[in-house]
Amino acid sequence: MATLLPRSLRSSLITLALLAAAWLLLAPTQLGGQVSWLVVNGNSMEPLYHRGDLVLLRAEPQYQVGQVLAYRHPEIGPVIHRAIGRDGALWVFQGDHNTFIDPYRPHTSDLIGRAVLWVPALGSPLIWLRTPAVAAALAFGMGLLMVQIHSTRRPGRARPTPAAARIPAQAGLVVTAAGLLLSLALGVAALVRPAQRATSVELPYQQAGRFSYTAAAPPGIYDGGAAATGEPVFWKLSDTLDVAFAYTLTSDAPADIRGTARLDAELGSADGWHRTLALSPARSFAGGAVELRGQVDLASVKAMVAELERQAELPKREYTLRIRPTVTVDGALGGQPLHESFAPALTFQSDEYQLRMVRDPERDALAPAKAGALTRTSIGNEQIFPGVPLGVVPARWLAALGLLISGGALAALAGPLLRRLRGDPAAQIRLRYGGQICDVAAPARSLAQAIELGSIEALARLAERSGAPLLHEQGPGQHRYFTIVGEQTYVYLADDPAPPTFSQPVAAEPAAVVFPSWQDVFLSTLEQSGLASEASRAAGVSLVAAYRQRETDRRFASAWDAARTRALAQLR
Repeated sequence: MATLLPRSLRSSLITLALLAAAWLLLAPTQLGGQVSWLVVNGNSMEPLYHRGDLVLLRAEPQYQVGQVLAYRHPEIGPVIHRAIGRDGALWVFQGDHNTFIDPYRPHTSDLIGRAVLWVPALGSPLIWLRTPAVAAALAFGMGLLMVQIHSTRRPGRARPTPAAARIPAQAGLVVTAAGLLLSLALGVAALVRPAQRATSVELPYQQAGRFSYTAAAPPGIYDGGAAATGEPVFWKLSDTLDVAFAYTLTSDAPADIRGTARLDAELGSADGWHRTLALSPARSFAGGAVELRGQVDLASVKAMVAELERQAELPKREYTLRIRPTVTVDGALGGQPLHESFAPALTFQSDEYQLRMVRDPERDALAPAKAGALTRTSIGNEQIFPGVPLGVVPARWLAALGLLISGGALAALAGPLLRRLRGDPAAQIRLRYGGQICDVAAPARSLAQAIELGSIEALARLAERSGAPLLHEQGPGQHRYFTIVGEQTYVYLADDPAPPTFSQPVAAEPAAVVFPSWQDVFLSTLEQSGLASEASRAAGVSLVAAYRQRETDRRFASAWDAARTRALAQLR
């Protein structure tokens, strides 16, 4: 015999299944999932995406022209634009809001994924969650959790390496935020649904009967030696009429059928005269089926008619003889009370010589039937989602518990976060302008002639008005924020309160290689300015051609990286 799992265990398994489903659908690749999360930094995809929106990307084995895809740009990082063309393994992109085609053509291996889900304005809070201060606070909270786990560990057991120690602090914070969002979504879904719902179910049933009769007659008149069902009965040949009726009530629902049944004969005329002759007295039955039998004394019926005509001085005329069963049901069907009756009639037309059965062209007079239905209304627990065996009330408690745990964790992190923010200008800037900032590995051009602004607010307003991105590059002990308007670069410098103790590695000098003349000019200009667009103009080639050469020539690509590294070292 199968044993049901305890209710608490079933609820736990359902909760784990829901969390696993959410993980498969939403978990980022940084945490081992299948989805990449990308925050929109500019307005190039308006009106589809706006600055600060969150776009979820999924890698696919094949992509199509016309899809919105994200790719890795070697200088500015991830870019999300629409694919408008393809040349072999190279793709052509353009932003929906842009009037120009992207100069860089990424390889298929550079594609991150296709946009599958879009959440407005959620990207900026997520960027804030990834700031160093928040990550440090999360690491602190996870450390406290590991201390608590260690303190409650029973002595004598080997202490395994904590798995949480291997999880980056930022990833843990994302998990906490995802748990908070999932709990909030579950709570909203549970609150807008009623805890119970009335459900109505139709319980159909069918009442049916079957008439039959025989009348004894002298030999040789009928094939079977007697008048059978459907054949006429002659007054002078038969003295009795034996009748039977078989009743059934059927239904797919569980039934407890009980009732009473009787069988009568009704003799009447067109002017309203009638007499009732009891053929079978009322008797009880159970089980949804009963059979009634009776006998009509034809000689008595004929004598009764003759006496009526004699006393009333009536001429000879036709009469009707109806065989009528009356079935009364008082039982239950599908747990609902059932009160029903069934009283069909088999009619014979009588004249001076015979009784003949009256046939109905629209129905079978020998097999009457009557359909019916009960409505069962039940009050049951409403499920939070169709097909998910989780009720609304347990979902509300689960959401409340999730909000309590996630909210408590975030509240515990608020103190260290605020203290870190007060002494970290870069963290404050990231918190305020995270949706606008685009991190770069090296400045887009030399900052020697850049105009330094006195506040990040002024730089952000300038970038917003000109539609240019707000770029960020971190150097030893300093954060550089800059934007390029036309040919002029504007910069704001912010000190790093905790400069790194390690030195920036410098790429090794490549071996002496002889390049074509335009490549020499390109590399020398790139080493001075750090900007590939200026280097391509100086060399007299297009930027697209330069990138194509980089993709096909490894020595040129190495020299390109070394030139940019030297340009970056000069800026420091």
